[in-house]
Amino acid sequence: MQQDRFLTDIWAIRKDGVRVHPYRVERGPKAGLFDVSWTGKTDAFVGVTEEELLAGMRAGAFSTPGTVRMLPLQAHPGEQKNAYAPVFYQGKKIRDLFPRKGESTFIVNDAFEQGYQRLKSRFLEVYPDFGTFASCAENEERDRDYKDELITLFRERVRPHLESGGWLDAGNAAIALLSTPLAHGDRKPQNIVGWRYVGVLRELDDAGRGAFGQLLAALLDEGADLEQRVGDFVGALREIVEPKNRLLPAAQRSITGFFLAVSEPTRHIFLKTHEMGRALAKLDPSFRWDSSGLTGRNVVRVEQLARRLFDRLTADGYEPRDLIDVQSFLWVATVYVDDDTPEEEDAQMEATPLSRAPGAQRIDIPLNQILFGPPGTGKTFTTVAKALEILDPACVLAQPEDATEDARRARLKARFDELADEGLIQFVTFHQSFSYEDFIEGIRAESDPETQQLRYVVADGLFKKVCEAARARVVRQADLEGTLELSGRRVWKLSLGDYLAEGHIFTECMERGIALMGFGAGADFSACRTRQDIVYEFANAGEPHESADYPVTAVNTIVLQMKPGDLIVVTEGNLKFRAIGEITGDYRWVDRGGADHYTQGRPVRWLRVYDPALPYEELMSNRFSQMTVYELRPGSVDLEKLRRLLSPLPATSEPPQPRVLIIDEINRGNVSRIFGELITLIEPSKRTGEPEALSVTLPYSKDTFSVPANVFLIGTMNTADRSLSGLDIALRRRFHFTEMPPRADVLTGIEVEGLDISELLAIMNQRIELLLDRDHQLGHTYFLPLRTTPTLDRLASIFRSQVIPLLQEYFFEDWQRIAWVLNDHRKSPGFQFVARATYSAAQLLGPDVDVAADTKLWRIDADAFHRLESYQGILHGQSA
Repeated sequence: MQQDRFLTDIWAIRKDGVRVHPYRVERGPKAGLFDVSWTGKTDAFVGVTEEELLAGMRAGAFSTPGTVRMLPLQAHPGEQKNAYAPVFYQGKKIRDLFPRKGESTFIVNDAFEQGYQRLKSRFLEVYPDFGTFASCAENEERDRDYKDELITLFRERVRPHLESGGWLDAGNAAIALLSTPLAHGDRKPQNIVGWRYVGVLRELDDAGRGAFGQLLAALLDEGADLEQRVGDFVGALREIVEPKNRLLPAAQRSITGFFLAVSEPTRHIFLKTHEMGRALAKLDPSFRWDSSGLTGRNVVRVEQLARRLFDRLTADGYEPRDLIDVQSFLWVATVYVDDDTPEEEDAQMEATPLSRAPGAQRIDIPLNQILFGPPGTGKTFTTVAKALEILDPACVLAQPEDATEDARRARLKARFDELADEGLIQFVTFHQSFSYEDFIEGIRAESDPETQQLRYVVADGLFKKVCEAARARVVRQADLEGTLELSGRRVWKLSLGDYLAEGHIFTECMERGIALMGFGAGADFSACRTRQDIVYEFANAGEPHESADYPVTAVNTIVLQMKPGDLIVVTEGNLKFRAIGEITGDYRWVDRGGADHYTQGRPVRWLRVYDPALPYEELMSNRFSQMTVYELRPGSVDLEKLRRLLSPLPATSEPPQPRVLIIDEINRGNVSRIFGELITLIEPSKRTGEPEALSVTLPYSKDTFSVPANVFLIGTMNTADRSLSGLDIALRRRFHFTEMPPRADVLTGIEVEGLDISELLAIMNQRIELLLDRDHQLGHTYFLPLRTTPTLDRLASIFRSQVIPLLQEYFFEDWQRIAWVLNDHRKSPGFQFVARATYSAAQLLGPDVDVAADTKLWRIDADAFHRLESYQGILHGQSA
């Protein structure tokens, strides 16, 4: 009936002034050409051109609901008057109509209903047994829990200040809420408002925060017009923020939507630019975010669609509780939707890179990047900031504005070290001896701890370990309330069969909640109370052993030493582990029916199961032993890493945790030899999950290998060591290069007895570029110690031990050119760092000895380094 009601409002005016009603086309046998889930009608205008139809809409000649979509159809009128015209949509005939020759035909349909049915079908593909939102799938309920927690925290911490008029307290509490670790979010903050936009608010001073609190009170006044209060809020917030930072359109949407939704979730919905825009376009094809920023009209339209969707879900019996459930529906359906609707790129979506001011440049984070420049330009330390931009961008933003550069560097380095300890950052330096076997995989000789025999094994290299760790996912987990307490628990290593030949043992243990061991000759050791009892039981089973034999030790461990509450780490070889479990009961003999000898068991609650297995470095300080079972003592197992592995997992689905590999001096190694066939796989388009993804079979292990999309490579390259133009062309094509030239401006304000160090560096580098090239300049970091100790002695030390040796290397002992860089040829004697020797070859060897000219007869004047005039002479064009 709703469809018929709106049809009565649709009409158009032909050129002759005749009012034309829609030509109604009922759903017919060709309905499959449309979305099969749609049950409405299709209606066509006959005898109206597209221009007339659009003009009529603009002039109000006829009205359509906001969700009506007009689809122009291709009409082919017959040659004779009144002949039928087959109407085509996307190249397929859908109906025969009888328009006049040369006239166009259009259909009008209810896009909301079509979009809803499409979204619903996609939602049910993900949750085919979905009943109601109150009884929804566990992971959807976890997503709901953290939003409910936000709502509760807002009501407890922010609303009281808004009601009392404490604007500064309200602003502080609201901004703090955006960064508050959530119990239902793995102790991480919300991710509805991006970290960059949270950082913009955190930079507000007290006046700005107080104004922000007052703006929130006005925005959340449900008695006022929504469109007006949204417009006022966004406009005023921009005035507060934009003296220092640009408030991007996506920031306007997410901040406004966040506080509206946590205040009244039955009326308002969270506004995520990309996700919400894509979802709502299915319900209203005309919906577009205003590119200039958030408008009240946008919010009103979004909430109209959200409430209509709420009613539609209710009519279908899904019982949404509020608009949070509506958003969950849209999110699931949109993430998994796969139709032919083109996905629009939003330049201001959450991926907008860090920008500090309206004129700031984009900071994209490429998967592969190289920082290149002369020595001393801060390349290696810059990798610290680059890694944090990837792993913890909030840390980069959170640096106090009044902090000194040294304090800022110290904070960043401390956080960098924490992430490195967690295994998220790895560091390696390439050199001439570094090889494929070190980087990817190779054969290693090692001693078997049980037999003491030498054996050869395939060992993973650093890059392969990083990729395997990045690829690993938790495929099975137990619910833990908070972080598992480790004190008082012993940790045991256990091999559940040979992982290559007995994979079924591991699978059975995971499914049955048990740990099995094969030692014991199938005997039942339930009655044993001492190690000697175990020896007797072995003898009774026909497999006698001495008390010190390892089979007795292994059985003694699982029968007598393990206790409920202890933890088990299941290994894969001696370089990886694939599960962590908690022992929940006493030893039990497991009847295998003679199928195999794995009869010794313990009931286990498997806390984490990983696929693929994780490298041992994610848990251990050293490799696992080949022994089947033994205790992992605190010296070998890293309890802090174990605690992190067992910490609660995120309540919401998040992208995989990135991993960063920093390659220092990347150009000093033989890149083609080190990367081998993987030089292709590191390309962004060839990474796992990409349309052009590739994999290779590794030569030693025969493993199928690909590079995950969450592995970031950051390299550094010293251009003085090898020119950029000489670098492997395959490497250059696959990396994003960022030049790091010397920055004399960093030294601005540093003076030694009136000598401008910034100017000193600049003039020397200009001379080096003239005499040699720009790849061999002097870096500014050599002079940074002068910030804290701007003394002549410190400057002398820098020149004597760093600058002069570097110039010697650059110019291959060509002292004349070195003297030109230092302007020594225009200084008076006594102020020259390098000067020609006062002796000659003839004086030393006599006039009869024929040697080359005295080009190498130079000496370094040590006293000149301690005279201020020597450095002033570098700057001046006349003798000092």
